[in-house]
Amino acid sequence: MPILRLAATIGAVVLLGLGNGASGAPVKVVLNYDSGGAGSFLSAIDTAATSDGLAANYFNADVAAIETGIQNELQRVYSGFNVTFTTTPDATARVASFGNPTDPNNFGVASFNWRNAFLPGTIAPANDAAAYADIYPANFGPSLSATATLAQNETSLEVAVGDTTAHELGHTFGLDHQDAYGDPKITPANYANTAGIQNTHIMASGATGLSNNRSTPRSFSQLEIAKLAQANNLYIAGGWTPNLIADAGPNHTQKTTVGANAAQALTLNYLPVAGESVVTVTSGSIGTGKDDVYSFTAAVGAPITADILAYSTTANSDGDPSSTPFFNTPANTTLSLWENNGGTPVLIASSNDKEYSGNTWISGTQTDNDPMILNQPAPATDTYYLDVYGVSAGNYEMFVSVPEPTALSLLAAGFVAMLIGRRLQRRSQI
Repeated sequence: MPILRLAATIGAVVLLGLGNGASGAPVKVVLNYDSGGAGSFLSAIDTAATSDGLAANYFNADVAAIETGIQNELQRVYSGFNVTFTTTPDATARVASFGNPTDPNNFGVASFNWRNAFLPGTIAPANDAAAYADIYPANFGPSLSATATLAQNETSLEVAVGDTTAHELGHTFGLDHQDAYGDPKITPANYANTAGIQNTHIMASGATGLSNNRSTPRSFSQLEIAKLAQANNLYIAGGWTPNLIADAGPNHTQKTTVGANAAQALTLNYLPVAGESVVTVTSGSIGTGKDDVYSFTAAVGAPITADILAYSTTANSDGDPSSTPFFNTPANTTLSLWENNGGTPVLIASSNDKEYSGNTWISGTQTDNDPMILNQPAPATDTYYLDVYGVSAGNYEMFVSVPEPTALSLLAAGFVAMLIGRRLQRRSQI
């Protein structure tokens, strides 16, 4: 049975799923509004309106325009990616459904499909029709206001439902809630108080501190963009293909670049759309008490991210060691980052698991048995080692990214320009 990801929660929870797509062909998403009758999108948004003190049938005359607005918001969020949206039924496509079924405690639920390539518990690709996202528009009353105009409320609803749908679809492409923290402005210096930066991004949720009022437009974080591009068939611009390197086996155990047991060298390919170099280690397998060591280079100041996937993240909103494992035999691991330092490696950072809650990273109520090192600045231009240690034997994969220091200022400038553009756009709609 596929694991689910209850991603956008009212309070807290997450579930996971699947999805593939013919190489090169756009990944098609069908938006199923079923806009007439009980259990439809129309009845759901009517429930949302009345829950906020608005009149019954408040949106009836404009439901078609709202549906179009949601589709436009999805196209904005996924601009540049190999994804298309349609309302035309297609049995081969993945589907985002609105209205029915309902869930009073959540904004949406979706299946999880790591790298848009395979299901939990398997290594077999799944077709797009197996992936799905359910959105619950009846719960979006907090995004509306009894003092706003009809046009303002329609815009708020389009953004709130559209970005939540983008979030749930993100799960079907392999993204998770912690990826919202993958912003270059979140570093060890502000782990204790991120000032809500993560909540400007698509994979934010109640667990990350996102308000139930979802009417402020969000965008993908740098990490979310990179992971999407590393997923099967989601980003093909410039001839890009995911940079996947298989674990070389049990003998790369030493923090050195030479010798029989030298670290496995990783080549990170530069991804312009994300402004960082990336690689995904696949087919990882490790024994209890053993090490898999990987080497790569980074420039001084470059924030290094490494994320292990072995367990699913379903309990306590984002998972714990008792949740259903992603792999049939998941490796319980720790992860450490070392600088070569002239042949005398120095420990830079380590992680036993992911922990976060609201504006806090590496501590909090949301836990995941898999470790993650997030935006750890390289202290020098040097060779670095990632040491995956097996607390218990099993399988894993690892995503690694190293942003280019010169690209960070460009991304920041682009983010500011995007916010200005959004404000102008929203003013024109009011």
